Amino acid sequence: MHKIAQVLQTTATYVSGEIDDPAEDAFIPPAPAEIAAEMRLVKISEIDLDIGIGAAFMDKAQVPEVDRWILQEWVSNFTGTPAPLLAIARAVGESMYPTINDRELVLVARLQTKIDRADGICLLVFGGFSTIRLVRMLPGGTARLTAANPLVRDESAAASQLSVICRVPGVFLRT
Repeated sequence: MHKIAQVLQTTATYVSGEIDDPAEDAFIPPAPAEIAAEMRLVKISEIDLDIGIGAAFMDKAQVPEVDRWILQEWVSNFTGTPAPLLAIARAVGESMYPTINDRELVLVARLQTKIDRADGICLLVFGGFSTIRLVRMLPGGTARLTAANPLVRDESAAASQLSVICRVPGVFLRT
């Protein structure tokens, strides 16, 4: 009975019919949104998509997500993109070392799906693989995909061969 009362946010005495007021003696906890607003937190989904810094297959039909609560002020250091359009993902591989290390978390802005600057770090699909690269647009609609690791050679692709999933405005470095 206590579990039922807890789910209903009332007391066992109300559920058993001993009292008529569901709020009498009941502790009604604040909603998660109220707590988040009080603490100035924003909800950002952590997506379980191991993004290949080298390359990873993009064949997952459903990508699991877990909500993470992060301080709004901290997120605003990386981007002005609204929180519902942000996600956190884990990078895998070493081709972007030292910019992004293996297993580090990256903040991705799902709103930014076009390369609208001369260059930027993007999560993209190229040749059926997801990858994170510094993308530099060249004259004539060609893009240069650059890995931060000097041991990995650059690649060129026509803009039509790329599918930009999002930009990467932040990297959460491990020490």
